[in-house]
Amino acid sequence: MPCGNESSDVFCNKTHAIFDSVIYSQVFPAIYFTVFVVGFFGNSLVVYVMLKLRKKSNISDLFVLNLARADLLFLSILPFWSTEFALHGNWIFGSIVCKIASFLTLTSAYASVFSLVVMSLDRVCGIVFYKQCKKHRQVNW
Repeated sequence: MPCGNESSDVFCNKTHAIFDSVIYSQVFPAIYFTVFVVGFFGNSLVVYVMLKLRKKSNISDLFVLNLARADLLFLSILPFWSTEFALHGNWIFGSIVCKIASFLTLTSAYASVFSLVVMSLDRVCGIVFYKQCKKHRQVNW
C-alpha cells in the first residue's frame, strides 16, 4: 500500500464504495485481528524458542528465525489495516504512519521471500552437494 503525495494519497485516503460493504467493514477487521493475535503468539514463540536454544542451532534454524521476524514485522501492520477497514477505508493515522506502514509491508514481504529463497538454496546445497557444503552450514552466534 504505497503512499503518494499528500494531494494524491489514494492508498491512505480511500473513499471507494467498495469499503461500504459489510465484508470490508466488519469481516475483514475480525479476520485481521484473529490473524494478528494467532500470528503474533506463534511467531513470538518461534523467536523465543530459537533464541533460547541457540547453542544447538544450525543454519536452517537461523533462516527460520529470520522468517519469523519478517512475519512479526508484517503482523505489526495488521492492526492499522483492520482499523482502516473498520472505518470504511478512512486512514486516520496520518501520512507519516501510512508511509511507514507501506515501507514495513514491502520490507517484510521481501524479507519473507528472500528468507524462503535462501532456505530453498540451503536445502539444495544440503541434499545435492552434501560433502562440499557441510562445513558452510554451521552457525556460531
